[in-house]
Amino acid sequence: MSLYQPELLRPQLSRIEDPDVRFGMLSGGPDSYVPGLVDRWRRGQKAGALNLLDRLRTEAAAQALLGLREDFSEPAEWEALVEMAGRLPDSDEGSGYEPAYMGSVVDRGQSPHVMGGTYAGDMPLCPVCDRPAGLVLTLGAAALPFPLSTDPSFFWYTCHCYALDFVTVKLVPDGLEVFYGPQGPGVDGGHVVPGERALALAPHPNQLGISIDATGGSSRHQVGGRPRWITTASHPRCPECRLTMRFLASIDSGPTVFGHMNFDGTLYGFWCDSCRVSSVQHQA
Repeated sequence: MSLYQPELLRPQLSRIEDPDVRFGMLSGGPDSYVPGLVDRWRRGQKAGALNLLDRLRTEAAAQALLGLREDFSEPAEWEALVEMAGRLPDSDEGSGYEPAYMGSVVDRGQSPHVMGGTYAGDMPLCPVCDRPAGLVLTLGAAALPFPLSTDPSFFWYTCHCYALDFVTVKLVPDGLEVFYGPQGPGVDGGHVVPGERALALAPHPNQLGISIDATGGSSRHQVGGRPRWITTASHPRCPECRLTMRFLASIDSGPTVFGHMNFDGTLYGFWCDSCRVSSVQHQA
């Protein structure tokens, strides 16, 4: 309840002692929390205060963190905090597309959002074994309320070399172009998703984002909203325009009714709509 509907549990905060439940209720916490947490940081430079602040995931928290830019010698640390709170550090956009949905793997045809199967043309290749990547997810833009110019597609390796922890591609009219690695024919080299499937979506009960870190292998999938990282990280930058990419989807490993996913941990999909670039980041 603290993860998905913290606003219902928050009135009972004084009666709850469990630290995990209390931490889970940070998401959507009142703006009155913000000045005290900023003051704690200013007085002691204690990272714990900012960890609590960004987990509020509110506009007030994001604005407070934007105002602390000069406090950080490492931009990536500050950027990750701002993005967790819900803003992009280099634009006025939210860090993810809204609204947020929960996803479940269903059979092909039961949803316009395609998972697995074949993808025409070249694919990213593993730089170690040359095995082609596979299609993880293609979202049907027309079925979503997001301002998307095309159907975003996300890819991941079908081997277990884990030479890279990301796959970044540009979608072009005749296929894709791979950044930061080789590409080649997408011959049948295995699968990421068990078979030709789809992702059915339902409104997420916590639109601001869960405040507790994720655990890979839980079979929780998401489209829109803000990423629930296993380990907090910065969003990737688009290799074409150099701007921070917005979070669009995450696909988790673990069992489905059709079998297990062919990877460990969670895949996080980011999208630059103006450049039509997708980037998948892997955490385990």
